[in-house]
Amino acid sequence: EGFFFDKLVDYAVERFKTNLDKAKYKLQNTTTMTASGLSQLEVT
Repeated sequence: EGFFFDKLVDYAVERFKTNLDKAKYKLQNTTTMTASGLSQLEVT
């Protein structure tokens, strides 16, 4: 029972880390796109 619970916690932590990384990656991409979009606006 305890073993199963540990596995469940490990899984939850891994999922959380993965989602966090994905969120960071998305945020970076959005920021980059916004920045390049703004610089394009400045050029025109």
